[in-house]
Amino acid sequence: MSKHNEIPAYTLFTMPSNRLQRRSTFIIGLIIAVLTLLCVPFARLELPKSNTFLPTLLGTVVCFEWMTIFVFYNQFRIHRSPQILVLCAGYAYTSLMTLAYLILFPGFFPPTYYTPGNQTAEYLYVYWHAGFPVTLLIYTTMERWFGEVRWSAKQALRGTVLLGVGVVGIVACFVYVSVAFEKQLPNLVNFGLVSRLFTFGYALPIMVLSCAAFVFYYRLTRAGTVTSAWLCVALLVNVLDVGIVLWGGNRFSLGWYVSKFHTFLFANIVLAALFYEFIQMYVKMTGLYDQSRKAGRKIAEQNKIIERMLVSSHEAITMCDTRGVVVFANGRFEELFGRPLSIGDSLVTYVQEMKLLNGGMLAEEMFLYFEKTQAAFREYVAHQASDGEASYYECHVTPIRDEGTTTFYGHLIAFGNRTEAIHKAHNDELTGLPNRRYIGEWLERRASMQEAGADPYAVLFLDLDGFKQVNDTLGHERGDKLLQEVAAALKRCTDEPDIVARWAGDEFVILVERVEHVDLDQLADRVLSAVRHIDVIMGHPVAISGSLGIALGNEAGIEAKTILHQADQAMYEAKSKGKNRYCFYSKTV
Repeated sequence: MSKHNEIPAYTLFTMPSNRLQRRSTFIIGLIIAVLTLLCVPFARLELPKSNTFLPTLLGTVVCFEWMTIFVFYNQFRIHRSPQILVLCAGYAYTSLMTLAYLILFPGFFPPTYYTPGNQTAEYLYVYWHAGFPVTLLIYTTMERWFGEVRWSAKQALRGTVLLGVGVVGIVACFVYVSVAFEKQLPNLVNFGLVSRLFTFGYALPIMVLSCAAFVFYYRLTRAGTVTSAWLCVALLVNVLDVGIVLWGGNRFSLGWYVSKFHTFLFANIVLAALFYEFIQMYVKMTGLYDQSRKAGRKIAEQNKIIERMLVSSHEAITMCDTRGVVVFANGRFEELFGRPLSIGDSLVTYVQEMKLLNGGMLAEEMFLYFEKTQAAFREYVAHQASDGEASYYECHVTPIRDEGTTTFYGHLIAFGNRTEAIHKAHNDELTGLPNRRYIGEWLERRASMQEAGADPYAVLFLDLDGFKQVNDTLGHERGDKLLQEVAAALKRCTDEPDIVARWAGDEFVILVERVEHVDLDQLADRVLSAVRHIDVIMGHPVAISGSLGIALGNEAGIEAKTILHQADQAMYEAKSKGKNRYCFYSKTV
């Protein structure tokens, strides 16, 4: 037995009653009460004895009560609330007692077969009418203290068997006592009239018990659900049944016939109300189904429009589940990255080779995001094609969730081609090399990495010797061509991941990512040699050289502008020593 922590099952025991339903139960209960009171003055009026009335009426009652049990038990199978099973047991008890009362009522069996005692039926009537209020009291107590308890399937089956056997056993005991000890039990009927013992010892306590059950049950439920509203009417009918019998005082009087009609109402009214509510539920569900089909078609049309928009988008767009597995991807991935992204692929694996412009790998960032240790992000990434050309993309990651319920569905990831914009923002227009802005961002990133204990890096600052003379004598067009030749020569001198950039004018910067993998002296010699070997520009001889300053970024806390200034200082030292040489920065410079 465990607390119910799932979505509540929608049943007649949980479906709220509206004002019209509560008003209907009140009006019907009032009508039954008024008609009963109108019969009170004539309750002792003797009416003809009918041999077919009781079997017909009570046979119908038994059928109605078993139909009610069927409805309630199916609600129990959905809800698995033990108190609903108790209510089923109560109805099973009353139906079996009704059947026993009918069979053992004087005159039902021919005298040649079996002649029941005169008191047997009356004792069965007492046990019969006491059972329902006791059931409602037990139900009310369980609903108050164990209302959230839900049984498992095995517990429900076990409880059904135990209660079923228990009810049959209780009814069998009562029937046995009433038949076997009929002569020893006190008389409840004398010459067709009920005795004082029946009136004050049994009937009045049953009425008090029924009233108490009505009060407690109504205080708990306030007729707030469909079932509770009609069970209140059933309790009222039970009270009126016993009351009119007391007032009638003898069998086959008007009061006795009215009480049997109340028995019919008791069995029929809840069942009729439940069937009515089932029909109303069916009508509403049919309407809702029609509405949902129309809404579903509209949503499907909207989804097709959205899907067409995603497919025709210039950006590569994918939707992933909570684990990062692709559930949708448009065809732009193959166009942008040279290979398709298919449903079922892992996005982390697909972006394995993409680098973040601010340092690090996109796959690592994606992995942390899917593991919920990284917030949604928007980053610029670089992707190198098979021909070696680098392209740049803006990667935008957004979670997909219902803001109303905070339900999380997955992730939407878009890649927009920003190569042209990145080139314009970070590359020199003349040489195509990374520009001053790129250099600043790179140095800022490496300076922050030093705080985390990254490997040392180096900055080489190159200034051309003799460029101004070429520019002044041969013109700006040949001067620009010379700068382009120098840029190409410097790129030939370096390997990945080192970067050649243009600082300004005839000044260039080489950024060495990891010093331990590069011999800086050899790199400096290659650079100066490559510059000296540029001797003809557009058919005109030129004579240039370079002055190179080198600074090491091997200290934590050093700022980007500081190391750049150090490399610049070392470059001026090389110029002062005769040009066409390189110098390392030292604090004595």
